[in-house]
Amino acid sequence: MKKYLFLIIGISFILAGCTSVKYDAALNNNNKTEDTISVIDSSNHKLTVKKVPEKVVALSSSFAELWMLSGGKLAGVTSDAVSNRNIGINQNDAEIVGTEMKPNSEKILEIKPDLVILDKDMTSNMALTVMLDKAGIPYYICKVETLDDYLSALKKFVSITGEKNNYNENGEKVKKQVDSLLKLLPNSNKKTPSALVLRAYSSGVHVLSDDNVTCNILDDMGVDNIAKSNKSLLKDLSIEAIIRDNPDYIFVVTMGSNNDNAIASLKKSLISNPAWNTLKAVKSNKVFILPKELFQYKPNNKWGDSYEYLLKIIYPEIYKTK
Repeated sequence: MKKYLFLIIGISFILAGCTSVKYDAALNNNNKTEDTISVIDSSNHKLTVKKVPEKVVALSSSFAELWMLSGGKLAGVTSDAVSNRNIGINQNDAEIVGTEMKPNSEKILEIKPDLVILDKDMTSNMALTVMLDKAGIPYYICKVETLDDYLSALKKFVSITGEKNNYNENGEKVKKQVDSLLKLLPNSNKKTPSALVLRAYSSGVHVLSDDNVTCNILDDMGVDNIAKSNKSLLKDLSIEAIIRDNPDYIFVVTMGSNNDNAIASLKKSLISNPAWNTLKAVKSNKVFILPKELFQYKPNNKWGDSYEYLLKIIYPEIYKTK
């Protein structure tokens, strides 16, 4: 009897040891299972999400498209992903959960998402983090202003979807395209071209200096953004402040669904002033309204097109119109 008692006790210790090993391994793996993965988003916020999540909600059209480019499916999107852009999704594919400016928290919760993708630059998006934390819903805070930002986000999204080939197709190829374009930049001692970048809303016009798709592309091209050295432009936009640096180019990014309202605002703020016509960029017809799909929204897999668009304007002798 004692022999069997010792045998039972010994087996119990062995089982206890096995349980301990498994528990320790789980701790070392941050409590992940084979069906989940942990990633760090653009805000250095760590999230653990289900692999290949089926119920994903994206609260901006740009990041809805980015998620789709990673091979992911969407259960919910804001209305701009359907009405403002053609990213290959319609109302039959996903639920509309309000607008980018006013996402509907109730509709988001009704979907019971495995993951919510938030736009870091949208206050309305970031306000949802408290609700999502309470509901135990993982969220990815996304910010993309440079090609490197895009590649980083795409790589992390692909690690979640498991579609590694999508990174090669929509990431590596895009990087090679941009690299090949930048190699064509002329090496000369000519004066560096200068530019002013404006963002026009229906309610007004603002100057952009950095932390923006257009500005970052121009910076990669070696173009001098006058707002970086003339900080007064950021505080008090005026023709007088622009004349001080007299840029070679003026680029305008329009915001909102109604382009006409943004242009009307630009005319009221600047173009109606007689001094506007004295600017070098105006006299040489180098004022450009940039296409929304390449500069207002995130270019995503069209970053090469965005670079080429600006390069053709500034270096027409090299970048011939196709």
